[in-house]
Amino acid sequence: MSTFEHLDFFGDTLRESDFQTQIMSWSCDVHDIELVSNGHPLQLVAATLFKVFSFDDTGCIDTATFMLFMSRIEDAYQPNNAYHNRAHGADVTQTVAMFLHDPTVSALCTQLDKFAAVIAAAIHDVGHPGVNNSFNVNTKSELALVYNDISVLENMVRWFVLLVLLDLFVLFCFVLLCSFSSFCFP
Repeated sequence: MSTFEHLDFFGDTLRESDFQTQIMSWSCDVHDIELVSNGHPLQLVAATLFKVFSFDDTGCIDTATFMLFMSRIEDAYQPNNAYHNRAHGADVTQTVAMFLHDPTVSALCTQLDKFAAVIAAAIHDVGHPGVNNSFNVNTKSELALVYNDISVLENMVRWFVLLVLLDLFVLFCFVLLCSFSSFCFP
């Protein structure tokens, strides 16, 4: 099954190899990726890297779950944020992938290291409100109050990702439970 089948914005004229070549290049233009992906650059980059790094071969996560996670992450990037938006998340993720693809770095990393680095790059600014920690603390923003003025944005990202993971875990448990017909409700 193609990694890209989970993305609904691809037309028949687009080819996986074209994206792999473009995304696995230091000259990759994330704004071009944003245009061709119909506003979903992080999902396109993530799907490409899932295949390039053979994350499905690890047996740790399947394509559908990975793409659902990336979809939730991408949707949480603030569209009205001029810099810390989904294109920025895709750009950082693609750049990290280029370092991971370097033979010297690649030899030092396990598949789990590469997977963790791709996830970390994708989530690093999710939900970013467009102002820094100092601004949040000085204005006594709601985020600063919630996180006691300590690493406000970093703690917000960690909490959000934990909620996404818990949501996916609950969904997985429900599907597993419903696979046993005696537990399903009519």
